[in-house]
Amino acid sequence: MRYLACLSLLGAFVFPPLVAAAPLYDASLGSLPTDQGWVFLSDITPGSSVGQQLVGGAAQLDTTTNRKDLAGYIRFDSFDATAGYRLRIDLKMLAETHVASDRNRDGLDDRAGFSLTLVGNNLQGIELGFWNNRVFAQSDNPLFTQAEHALFDTTASMTTYMLTVSGNAYSLYANGAPLLSGPLRDYSSFGLPYSVAGFLYLGDNTTSAKASSQLAYVSRETLLIPEPATWLLALIAMGCTLLRRVRPQAPSASRN
Repeated sequence: MRYLACLSLLGAFVFPPLVAAAPLYDASLGSLPTDQGWVFLSDITPGSSVGQQLVGGAAQLDTTTNRKDLAGYIRFDSFDATAGYRLRIDLKMLAETHVASDRNRDGLDDRAGFSLTLVGNNLQGIELGFWNNRVFAQSDNPLFTQAEHALFDTTASMTTYMLTVSGNAYSLYANGAPLLSGPLRDYSSFGLPYSVAGFLYLGDNTTSAKASSQLAYVSRETLLIPEPATWLLALIAMGCTLLRRVRPQAPSASRN
């Protein structure tokens, strides 16, 4: 049994879990994303307004006054797909509407009032669109057209979305359940901001849709890999312990 326990302990060194989320936004601190390292950008029509305020423990962003208004939060971070990472976003859609925008004539509208845009360190990334009843990925060929998608009620409650990226693929989970998966995309042919590594955006980036949303939490998680020296010391310690336990005992001296 102790031998198995040793193997289990060794496995903890060899197969380290995802650890220690780096918070990027936490609404429970009582402040907007702009007070926690994000930049708020907006492009609104004359006489219109975009609302951002703390409501019910979340940052509420509202671009529903005018569909042509754009507004959202930007920040830059390190997103290394080779090492792998996860991005957590706690989000609730309050309302979203969009006009017909089927650019490649496949029967699927291509715009959403709230988007998550992530560009990795190698310019491979993903843009996800959120409707009231659907979440979908944006394709890079044809550019910015609806690709893989899933029906999901984004308005029911505050949802924890976990975007997992590894290698050249991503997976999206909603409250722990698989929602979407597919290849990472390269949108850099569009130019800025998709040609900037480490770009992260949350908000309304289109004049073809509008939305009201609540954002409660954002964090990034990466793999914590022990240094080779740590592995070596652990192996030596385990080996010495096992050898000591299995070494035969010398016979005791006795007279017949």
